[in-house]
Amino acid sequence: MLSVALLTACATSAPLPQPGAPLPTVGNGSAVALTEVWLLDRLGPSPTDTVVRFSAATGRTIVIRHPRPDHAVFAILTFPPGILTAAQGDSITVRVRPLPGRYGMAIDTDDTFVGFALGTFSYAAHFSAPTGSTARYPTSARLEAALGAARLTDTTKVLFLPSERPAGDMLRFAIARAGTYLLAAPR
Repeated sequence: MLSVALLTACATSAPLPQPGAPLPTVGNGSAVALTEVWLLDRLGPSPTDTVVRFSAATGRTIVIRHPRPDHAVFAILTFPPGILTAAQGDSITVRVRPLPGRYGMAIDTDDTFVGFALGTFSYAAHFSAPTGSTARYPTSARLEAALGAARLTDTTKVLFLPSERPAGDMLRFAIARAGTYLLAAPR
């Protein structure tokens, strides 16, 4: 009985971690050539394109799912209230287009980011190691440990983003602008 009381006292005296921007996990903050990374492959049919309109003052969480039969989560996008300034009126429109065969998506909006939203890829059900990646990452677990979220900066480069792992087979990252976001690992 005493040990339970001690554990409870210790657990409640420590401050709780404060939420904040995800921390860098891969890369040094500079753009990397696409030829220097493996983009994570995705099996099965693509989730459908999604367009969501919501109030700028309310914010929104968008859950993108794989199609039948499993309806597994592909990505979760969280837009806190006030994170986007509406181009017209008070409504925000976000368009999400999953990339065929890849763990990636293009996020588009005519509205302006004034902070960062959060994106989370969930890759447990449809994960596939890219061809040739087993030379450097002999197991899926090693490849997964090297994965990072990246934003395509142009047609030839990606920029690894601050990211964290909120759960197994999930990677959360900051979204500060419209663009194409992918899961990748260094070659």
